[in-house]
Amino acid sequence: MNQQATIHKNGGPLNRRGLIGTGLLSLALLVGAGPAPVKATADYPADQSAIALGKGIVRDETGSKADIPVTGTVKNEQGESVPGVSVLIKGTNTGTITNDNGIFNLNVPSQESVLVISFIGFDTQEIRVGNQTTLDVRLTTNAEALEELVVVGYGAVKKSDLTGSVGSVKAETLQERPAASLNQGLAGRIPGVQVNTTSGRPGGRTTVRIRGFSSINSSNNPLYVVDGVILPQGNGNQFSNAIDYINPNDIVSVEVLKDASSTAIYGARGANGVIIVTTKRGKSGDGRVTYDADFSVPTLGPNAPEVLNAREYLAVEDLAYRNMEKYDPVGWAAGKYTTRNPALARTDPRIFAADGSPLFDTNW
Repeated sequence: MNQQATIHKNGGPLNRRGLIGTGLLSLALLVGAGPAPVKATADYPADQSAIALGKGIVRDETGSKADIPVTGTVKNEQGESVPGVSVLIKGTNTGTITNDNGIFNLNVPSQESVLVISFIGFDTQEIRVGNQTTLDVRLTTNAEALEELVVVGYGAVKKSDLTGSVGSVKAETLQERPAASLNQGLAGRIPGVQVNTTSGRPGGRTTVRIRGFSSINSSNNPLYVVDGVILPQGNGNQFSNAIDYINPNDIVSVEVLKDASSTAIYGARGANGVIIVTTKRGKSGDGRVTYDADFSVPTLGPNAPEVLNAREYLAVEDLAYRNMEKYDPVGWAAGKYTTRNPALARTDPRIFAADGSPLFDTNW
């Protein structure tokens, strides 16, 4: 049985225009149990890779191009190898990570492939492979990316979720208002942190309470951690805290942990809150010397304020007592102002002598 067949390209009839070759194709089709001769004549391009005959397809088994092996080394700005860096082929799920020496090996499909290299705390880089088989990648630090996460206990969460439980103060903020100690510099800086000075002497003891008092008999002092070292908490009978001996100018940043989630890693010692202090460290480059000086004037100045002496003060007090009767007659009649009679106050033996003369005078 003779059959006439039409040869298709990409599922449709071949376009006879512009063809560069003509050939005679003889095909054999299996019909039933025995072969049947089939004769087909058609024009087709010399570089044709697939020919469709009816429902059958004959493909050119030339194979695809082999993947390109790429080897690279990832280092930071200091030239140190960075392990665990993610290396991913852009637009795919194929990738790898660097080993302990910062080296990775990856097969890419073509020279047009783009490698996406990323790691926490560093800027993400995209590198086109091209004709390169060996890559030397240098990562640059991204400080903003590091600040987006805050370590809390044994985990990490977004900083935006911890605005109420973690307070932060930078060195620039502390230097805006000179203070003799860190605790005095924290006054009014962080919500929920109350700072009171119990002594008027310079550098005197200050008490810090994070979100109020948590105990009546035990200490309410927070836990101080300086560069990873826990300082002794002390007690209320001491004149100063251990943190008071740290120069505020040596501090880079202060983090105040106020919630149980953020203080969990410190256990019971962090029940009253935790204050984490980071101090300055050495940097490469030229040395720099900074000098700051504060001074005060122990006098009141040429224009001293005029105040009342004891006799003048008593006269003003008598006038105020008479005004009570004048402007509040109902309360005066009811005895509301009886205890405010200046005559009763003038019998105080600590202030007046037996004859009524004052024991001291404020006429400076």
